Amino acid sequence: MTDSDGVAPLSRGSAAETPPRVWEVAAPPAADRWWRRYEYLGAGVFAILLLALGALTINGHYRFDDVNLYHRYALSFWNGAPRFHQLPLEYPPLAIVPMTLVFLPPLNYVWVYGLWMSVAALAGFLLVARLTSWRNAAVYGAYLLVGATGTLLGRYDIVPAVATVAALWAVRRGRFRWAYSALAAGVLLKLYPLLLLPVILIEHRRQLAQWSTSGDESRRPPWSGMARPVRLAATSFGAVIASGLLVPALLAPGGWTSPYAFALQRPIQVESVPASVLWLVSFLGFPVHPDHSFHSFNLVGGLDTELKVLSLVALAAGCVWVYFRQASGRLSVGRAAFACVCVVIATSKVFSPQYIMWVLPLAAMEEGPDLQWLAIAALTTAVFPVTYLHDNLRGPAPAAYSALLLALVTARNALFVQATWRAIVRSAPAPPIAITVAGRALRQRRMPA
Repeated sequence: MTDSDGVAPLSRGSAAETPPRVWEVAAPPAADRWWRRYEYLGAGVFAILLLALGALTINGHYRFDDVNLYHRYALSFWNGAPRFHQLPLEYPPLAIVPMTLVFLPPLNYVWVYGLWMSVAALAGFLLVARLTSWRNAAVYGAYLLVGATGTLLGRYDIVPAVATVAALWAVRRGRFRWAYSALAAGVLLKLYPLLLLPVILIEHRRQLAQWSTSGDESRRPPWSGMARPVRLAATSFGAVIASGLLVPALLAPGGWTSPYAFALQRPIQVESVPASVLWLVSFLGFPVHPDHSFHSFNLVGGLDTELKVLSLVALAAGCVWVYFRQASGRLSVGRAAFACVCVVIATSKVFSPQYIMWVLPLAAMEEGPDLQWLAIAALTTAVFPVTYLHDNLRGPAPAAYSALLLALVTARNALFVQATWRAIVRSAPAPPIAITVAGRALRQRRMPA
């Protein structure tokens, strides 16, 4: 009999009655924990900088609009008639949870929401520090402050990003139940973590395989036995997601599909990679023109339909390539997750400025200090809010976008595509699994066939 992580309990009278997880790395000696002082110091500095960011930006242009929208959605859900039946139009069902934070406590909801997002960003800082190093956590903080200046405290995208990091933290420790739970929460907040499910499944199977073959060859279980916990985990994950979709379907039968219809019907957003391609081909005579719909500024033209199809093909091909390289041992689970999120953003027809928060924690963890990612972050802020404010992009679409805006977007996107390619092709093999004394006792018993 196995637990949900696919590890059978020790029999009575074995070497260790309550062993730690086989793959859990022991805590370093006290003498080696000097870095924690820097971690806590860095967390304090990051918290102060977040408060400074709020003081400088939270009441400025473009920071207020989405929080107002969240406030209206939360009011409609909790106080509408009937209650609990009016869900957000363009967001997955669990998004109502971070939106409800505008009421806790019942003060100025813009500041309250900004403080909650600061807490989420700080939690991400601590997770990155524990998962990698305090230096990478400092890089994470710098990337966020540079690249998400106009969106960090006014959008909820930092929450699914932290959920993704939490899932990787659980995977690192072999606690797959928690990993799948964190990933499911991310999917119900934003859809993109769904494409990380194969990454965790591959790592789950790899850990089971490496653990099972590290001991007596005569006790090696068949591959089917190793795959059973993975299949069970995938089934349980699907059940959680289905339950998360069933509840809104029962609460709002006529509108629970609106977030997915909203995503499918959106045109090419002006900051996306396909929009940069569309702008470049306009120099060859293909007409393009601005558009404002679906709460975003867009770029439409004669080739936008073909580019939408190509972006979907590129998304599928890129993710499959990442999964293949991970399954063949060329990518670690962290690098595979990083590469997969890069592919999702690079191939999407929408690259809203807050999407950069999805990838920056993973970039800090996998790349560390990197000038290219710092440039991507800086150019993202140069586009929004700086150039948006300079060009007064509010309300209806302008007659034409400025060359400055389109050039900055294209430069950022070119760097992002190159960084995506580098994330995929740069090998980072999965590290061997640490086997503890308890692990050696565990591997003596037979896994179920």
